[in-house]
Amino acid sequence: DAAATLEKQMHAQLGFIEKFVDNIPKTCAYCDMEFDNKSDSHLDSWKMEFGDNGLALTCNECQENKNV
Repeated sequence: DAAATLEKQMHAQLGFIEKFVDNIPKTCAYCDMEFDNKSDSHLDSWKMEFGDNGLALTCNECQENKNV
């Protein structure tokens, strides 16, 4: 049944997204400021980078101070 197949695919994608969100760092990679994923200003201004060591977050202040 197509609906059951679609629902199964959606659950798999949701699981992937939930795992990704759970693995987002909780602090800035430079100053350890806590990242608030419910704050519009944090969501709009923090920089997210993928590198050799995985995902890294950089707060707005460190972006300005370190030119990252």
